[in-house]
Amino acid sequence: MAEASVKEQASRGLDALSPDEYDRFQRLNQAYRDRFGVLFIIAVKHHTKDSILAAFEQRLRHTLETERRQALAEIEAIAWLRLQDWVIEE
Repeated sequence: MAEASVKEQASRGLDALSPDEYDRFQRLNQAYRDRFGVLFIIAVKHHTKDSILAAFEQRLRHTLETERRQALAEIEAIAWLRLQDWVIEE
């Protein structure tokens, strides 16, 4: 995982999950991968731990085409947020 991803996830407490939370994330990740064949992508900076879990649940109900569009929107948001961070740091 990219360093930026690790930092973003840690900023939302995803590096300090309880065993139950960890299991839930693992189950949802696997369900998403089984359904769509790719990893779950979300602009973590726009979310809390709870809203990420809610997004998992909601997006698992998407059609493949709807989820493809959502994933691309998330990638765009991540790229924009990281570009802003990079410009501010420079």
